[in-house]
Amino acid sequence: MVKKEQFVGSEYYDVLDMIDAEQTSFSYCNPHPKGKEVNDCVKRAITIATEKDYMQVQRELNRLKRKLGETKYNKDKVWKTYLKDYERVSIPAIKGYPRPKVVDFIEKHPRGTYILSLSKHLATVKDGVLLDIYDCSYKTVFSYYIIEGGDE
Repeated sequence: MVKKEQFVGSEYYDVLDMIDAEQTSFSYCNPHPKGKEVNDCVKRAITIATEKDYMQVQRELNRLKRKLGETKYNKDKVWKTYLKDYERVSIPAIKGYPRPKVVDFIEKHPRGTYILSLSKHLATVKDGVLLDIYDCSYKTVFSYYIIEGGDE
């Protein structure tokens, strides 16, 4: 069961009431070397999904950031270039049909490792479990990357 203490900031307390926590496949996962909960979802998602060292991912993203002439590693151009070797699946907007939420994605993709692109956030789903520092299963999935063993 998801506990309110796992959420950061008051906005997630409101969201928790909308989520049926018993049906949510969420596990708290924070690979930050000092255990800090910071705005590092790009590094966190890539680290969890690829099982690379957090600091290695940080160095690689920073090198790529400089190479691309960007000022921040979490710019779309940087992380999308970093993930270019993985298959990307875009979920198009179709009038009258909502895009799936993370919880719907998990139900349809019970096996494999994925990085999901959500609104202003990246998260990892591994074998049907959302791995992040907060339960973002209520968010909409815009696209995803198949990292390993995807069922596509």
